[in-house]
Amino acid sequence: MRGFGDLNAGPTGPNVTVDSKETGQSKTINGFDAKELMVTMQLDAGQGRGMAMKMDVETDMRASSAVPGAGEVRAFYLRNASKFPWTAMGGGGNPAL
Repeated sequence: MRGFGDLNAGPTGPNVTVDSKETGQSKTINGFDAKELMVTMQLDAGQGRGMAMKMDVETDMRASSAVPGAGEVRAFYLRNASKFPWTAMGGGGNPAL
């Protein structure tokens, strides 16, 4: 069975930086207290599989730890962050699959 790390295999992988910061704003959404976050992502695919690509994304989102299952989702991503398939998500995919 292939894991996230297998999807990231390839000659070169992108350099991805993700950061989030709380804005201090909160709002009740569907009965849950939710904090506003600003999330920024920088992707630098460099050369290696065709054209080089750089991308900066900034988005705001609301998050609540009170939603049932939120702790389990957070734990999953923390546990698997280093193995997440950034290459596959960037559109490059993995030719080995």
